[in-house]
Amino acid sequence: MRQDVKFWCIKCDICASKKAPCKKPKAPMKQYLVGAPWERMAIDILGPLPCSVNNNRYLMVVQDYFSKWTEAIPIPDTEAVTVAKKFVERIVTIFGVPLSIHSDQGSNFESHVFKEMCNILGIHKTRTTPFRPKSDGMVEKSNSTIETMLSAFVSKHQRDWDEYIYLLMLAYRSSEHESLGTSPCSMLFGREVNLPVDLILGRPETEKSPLYLKTVYAYELSQKLEVIHKFARNKLKLSSDRMKKNYDVGTKMQKFDAGDPVWLHNPRRVKGLCPKLQNNWEGPFIVVNKLNDVIYRIQKGPKTKPKVVHQDRLKPYLGENVPVWFN
Repeated sequence: MRQDVKFWCIKCDICASKKAPCKKPKAPMKQYLVGAPWERMAIDILGPLPCSVNNNRYLMVVQDYFSKWTEAIPIPDTEAVTVAKKFVERIVTIFGVPLSIHSDQGSNFESHVFKEMCNILGIHKTRTTPFRPKSDGMVEKSNSTIETMLSAFVSKHQRDWDEYIYLLMLAYRSSEHESLGTSPCSMLFGREVNLPVDLILGRPETEKSPLYLKTVYAYELSQKLEVIHKFARNKLKLSSDRMKKNYDVGTKMQKFDAGDPVWLHNPRRVKGLCPKLQNNWEGPFIVVNKLNDVIYRIQKGPKTKPKVVHQDRLKPYLGENVPVWFN
């Protein structure tokens, strides 16, 4: 009887929709290595912040995966038209067109306007899976750093933050980045930029002929950039391997095949209901196909919209109400 009761409890849909697995699933980290500046960039929205004197409430943060060069652009709203326009004005016209952009699933980045801009410019658009902000961890970390820097400089009324942001970003980009072993400025330009302190203390000057400036300097700069980029690629690989090694400690890989029934962790808050008494697991869903080692496409019914989710949000469905529409 004990085994029968245990078996019956395992198959109970009501219990399974509430209970989380004893050991939370955690897939190994997926690595994405880049080899050149502006090959891949991340984009995110930081805010809302206090409405500034210039009527700005948000920062559009754009970061290059290779050089770690970061732009923080004040914007009044997060509408798709505003985001796309600022991206072209402040990124494309200065640095050129990136090969790919990675973002979360914000409505502005998933809008027809933003996708059409990417199509016109030939940009490959990727996105994180729902409830998985760590998939865009690089720019999320930058957001935290920017917030810390701003909090140290804004006045008491906090409405002048957009007047400091450009100088703060200059300091950020001219500082050594832990993953690179050098500054984003050096990675992008092959030299350190002149800072306000250099106007006071000055920099050592060397006499160079016009011919040198036009020919030898250009050659030496290209050689220097090649050396810097090779050094950075090695540093990024070592940094990525170190993060993966630390992250993968205690990982538990779950494997699902097409046709497997699963529960989906979907902690939605309903107004007027206590979150602690809600059922956080929804299902059963059917695994339609596996997109890579950790990403799955699942579907609840034959006419419902498929969902693309991370493995860590799934657990096996052991109940008796297995959908038969997929077979």
